[in-house]
Amino acid sequence: MRNLKIEMNKDGFNYRIKERLAHCYVENGTLDYSVVDDVNREFDRSLSTILTVNAVTYIIAWLLACFTFVINIILSLLDKELLNFPQLLSISVSIVALFWVLSFFRFTKTEYAWDSFIYEIIKKRNGVLSVLASSSRIKLYCGQTIENCPKKNAGARHSVESKSAKMFYGKTPKYLKIKGGLKIFQIKFRGQRIFFMPDRVLILNDRKFHSEFYKDIRVQIKTLNYIERESVPDDAQVVKYTWQYVNLDGSPDKRFNNNYRIPVCNYAELSFYGKNGFMFCIIVSSYKRAYYFANQWNAIERFF
Repeated sequence: MRNLKIEMNKDGFNYRIKERLAHCYVENGTLDYSVVDDVNREFDRSLSTILTVNAVTYIIAWLLACFTFVINIILSLLDKELLNFPQLLSISVSIVALFWVLSFFRFTKTEYAWDSFIYEIIKKRNGVLSVLASSSRIKLYCGQTIENCPKKNAGARHSVESKSAKMFYGKTPKYLKIKGGLKIFQIKFRGQRIFFMPDRVLILNDRKFHSEFYKDIRVQIKTLNYIERESVPDDAQVVKYTWQYVNLDGSPDKRFNNNYRIPVCNYAELSFYGKNGFMFCIIVSSYKRAYYFANQWNAIERFF
């Protein structure tokens, strides 16, 4: 277990991890985080190590369970004494359960303390995040691919690759405990997770963590004409319709009997940039909410 204690007030922040203490002081109205970079990198590494160890533990547990089965099969072939199935099953389940319980003892614990000045900033930021979370559909933007034959792909010259995501307000996972059960906004999708902590954005990608402080994060918004092949969200604006197989003039290609109409929606593309450049990008079904979020996020006081 690794503990991180953060004391936040208008005069500066104190970061304490084990015996190490770092203080962020105020300079030109904002906090200078350079003195706590080492502490935060150590915290990120601790989180990454915990996830890796837990993953290895689960693998070892299942291998041991499988090994138990194999040994008993070999013994049966050699006419040796063989455990009956209930005994064998209970042993295997006990092995997996033991390693699973041990994973609960490997976690980080973060403790926050702040004054009324910091509380108002956190409250304002959470209010902006709640507007974004109220969108009917949020996806992770994964890039674009060039279409060699747009006529067979609803007329699109580029296909947007995305993953379905979920944004919610709730408690953190067991490996990232916050004292008092503090709830935060999170974006969750397969293989990745984004935590909007009180003092930073914490990004999990392939069991590796990376932190960005709020004062270094900027958001850019761009209109995206998204070909929606799923159901159209309630808050989305349909700007036009196209066809799966389409002619150059936009009319349906009648050579295909299974041709069908597809809506094109006005979505928003929100790109987050940190101190070292691009962080991540999400696609939001409600352009109105995304536009409000981007403007309010960039306007929030840049104290931390």
